[in-house]
This record gives sequence, C-alpha cells and structure tokens, in this order.
Amino acid sequence: MSSNGQIIYGNLNWSTTISGIDNRYFIVRDWPIANGREFTTQEINSGAKVAIIGERLRSELFGMSEAIGQTIRVKNFNVSVVGILEAKGQDARGEDQDDVIFLPIKTVRNKITGIDSTNPKSVRFIQVSAYDGEDMDYIESEMSRLLRQRMRIPVDGDDMFRIRNVSEMIATRAETMQVFNTLLAWVASVSLVVGGIGIMNIMLVSVTERTREIGLRMAVGAKPSDILKQFLIESIVLCGLGGGVGVLIAYLFVFLGNNYGIGAGGVINTDVVLLSIGFSAFIGVFFGYYPALKASKLEPIDALRYE
Repeated sequence: MSSNGQIIYGNLNWSTTISGIDNRYFIVRDWPIANGREFTTQEINSGAKVAIIGERLRSELFGMSEAIGQTIRVKNFNVSVVGILEAKGQDARGEDQDDVIFLPIKTVRNKITGIDSTNPKSVRFIQVSAYDGEDMDYIESEMSRLLRQRMRIPVDGDDMFRIRNVSEMIATRAETMQVFNTLLAWVASVSLVVGGIGIMNIMLVSVTERTREIGLRMAVGAKPSDILKQFLIESIVLCGLGGGVGVLIAYLFVFLGNNYGIGAGGVINTDVVLLSIGFSAFIGVFFGYYPALKASKLEPIDALRYE
C-alpha cells in the first residue's frame, strides 16, 4: 500500500512516497539493505512504528549524519529509522526509486491509508518477480486465473484488476528511445554537414586571402605537402576547438541539471568526450582537405603576383 506525505526531521522536511510492505518486497525487487536491518516478524505483525528509507531521502534529511536509530515524523506520528537501502537510481519511467520510505504494511494501513471495513487485509498492489527463464505469458495467465478465483469474479465478468508486465514497459521505452536516438542522429548529421561546409568556405576564403603568403612560402622552399599540412592543421584545430566548446557547454548543462535542477542533468562519459572531439577533428580533415589541396597546387609565381 502506498501514499504520499511529508517526512520531518528536526527543522527539515521532505515530501516523498510512503509505502507499506513486508520483507518479501526487498526480495522481489532485489534491493539489499546498505545499512541497518529489515523489519522483524514482530514489527510486521504488530504494525510497529519503524521505517526503512531510500538513499535520496536519507541524504535530504540527514546529509552526512547517522540516520540509523533516529526518530522522524511521518505525517502525524513518529517512527524510528532501522534501515537504509542501497541506491537504486531511476526506474524505467525515469522516476527516482531512492526517494521513498517503507513502513510495515499494517502500520501504513492503520495510520495512513485507513482500513477497508469490507476487506480489512486488502492491498492496492502486489509485486511479483519471476525466476530467470520462466515463461512470462504463462505466469501472467496463472496470476489472472488465481486473482479471478480469489476475488470470485464470474466466468463472463470483467477483471477488477490490471497486470502490468515491467519487461513490456521497458521494451516499449527502448523502442521509443531508439526512434528518438535515430532522429537525433539524423539531426546531428545534418548539423555536422552544414558545419563542415561552413568550415570549408572559411578555409577557401583563408586560402584566397593568403595567396601571396603561400607564394612567398613556396618561393623560400616550402613544398606543396607543407602547404597542405599547414591548412589541414588549421582546419583540424578550428573544428577541434568547436568540439571542445561544445563539450564545455555540455558539462555546464549537466552541472546545472545535477546540482540546481535546471534541465535534465546527466552523466558525462570520458570516452564520449574523446569521441566527440575526435569526430570534430575528422570533420576538419574531411572538409578542410579540398581548400588545403587547392592551396598546395598554387604556382609560386602566380601566387606572388596575386593582388
């Protein structure tokens, strides 16, 4: 069973999800305790005022202080923190799984959600975990059959419940992300081509403006390969600097997102940074080769006489 509410510790408070469970929940979710302990059988059966909290809630309320054994206020009653869960991160929907507090299910039923007079032991949802290699379609059909039997639903009656398969949700999200990534790749490709054409035009203008300089260099012994290398290096440096500026902007947005909630935040991977700068340099080589080749093929006499 679950609800939302304010959690208060000292002069700090935090709004989070309050869930009522028993210890089997941690087995199904494969969610180990990082510090402290699980609920005892007596605490679960009696509806004791104890809590296990997620890493996000711990950091918001306690910071660097010790959380185990501390008393916090959940809505209108106090509970003692007995355990802290390992950080789990975001789920398939992008929600923070660590922003949560768990109490014995009887405690939540008695103190928060209230008791259903027609069915005092009713719950709002059940989480099920399948063993590796099991047939999910068969498991879903058996769950549906059992729930219909327990809830005494007639053969021709509609289900009074919904079964959600997380693997299907993840697969749908992966397909959506694949479409988004493909679209993003096309946009990035067009941007690179447009940027590359811009670099090529800049280099062609540079070759034209520096024609006499090229002729002078050739007159004092520079080889065509030297001229080619000079303009290629300039093109590579120009594109590399552009890639570096882009990486710095990405770092800025990630920093603002992670620390101040501006934007989505994220993680910067060193391999991706190196790949992006390297790809920028490749664009410089690809689109800078023609202007550099044009510069290297100039005749020294014609270049010196150029106005």
